[in-house]
Amino acid sequence: EIASCLVGSEMCIRDRDGFHRMLTDQQLSDCAAELLAARTAVRTLRPVSHRYPGVTLDEAYEIDARVHRLRLAQGAVALGRKIGLTNTSAWRKLGVEAPVWSSIYGHSVIHWTDTRGRLSLAPFLAPRIEPEVVVHFREAPDVSQGEEGVLAAIDWIASGYEIVQSNYDSKDTVVADTVANSVFHGCLVVGPQVAVSALSDGLAEDLKHFSLLLSRDGVAVEKGEGRQVLGSPLQSILALARVLAAQSRPPIAAGEIVTTGTITTAYPVEAGQTWHSQIDGLDLTGLSIEFTA
Repeated sequence: EIASCLVGSEMCIRDRDGFHRMLTDQQLSDCAAELLAARTAVRTLRPVSHRYPGVTLDEAYEIDARVHRLRLAQGAVALGRKIGLTNTSAWRKLGVEAPVWSSIYGHSVIHWTDTRGRLSLAPFLAPRIEPEVVVHFREAPDVSQGEEGVLAAIDWIASGYEIVQSNYDSKDTVVADTVANSVFHGCLVVGPQVAVSALSDGLAEDLKHFSLLLSRDGVAVEKGEGRQVLGSPLQSILALARVLAAQSRPPIAAGEIVTTGTITTAYPVEAGQTWHSQIDGLDLTGLSIEFTA
């Protein structure tokens, strides 16, 4: 007999001996292939947790790792990582104790040399916009030195937008669904790069206290602050480093881009809209993005 029970925010399945029935190797591979195919075809599919109630966060990370390997086999180039769930106020409800992460790629990162640009929404399902601080590592950070060790390894910083999307046909999902679907990464728009050496000596403090005003079609939507990203984008990177170490995954390396988490709520976007970010207290220029069909 099979019984179901709630653990945190997730459903688990236990057999009559009380043990969770883990996904098989074939099921993990099937999930990865189906998720990647759905993203490529821009179509929906059932959440993993609907097909396999009780799917764990570890299993979800393994699914995403298999998606990653499939992408690399198809010629994708990994550029770095994205960090998600950086708002700690939601952790208890979601049943997590740390942010989540996934990889970003050459085909999903767009570099702008100007502060204005356009982006087609055709490749995305249910897209949302997240204004973020993006960093590039000149060398692997010495995370044992805290924020100082992270900042010393960064050569440039930029304002950016991550466009997140969900391929699921239901909003009734758990964190494992998010992770399995590459933490909903769609694409990352990176604004003009600013050398850390050109910024103020108080950059670590600036990253905690700067504010960002997000507007849609000239109307203010929300104002956020750097401290809302786990206390600071630098703290977000340290949290990522701890998660990677706990998972025995490769640490942040030289040449990686890391997008550190949204500074505001993630808002749905539509073709025809223009969104703008205005940054105060940090020597970065906000970005204006026009969405097209």
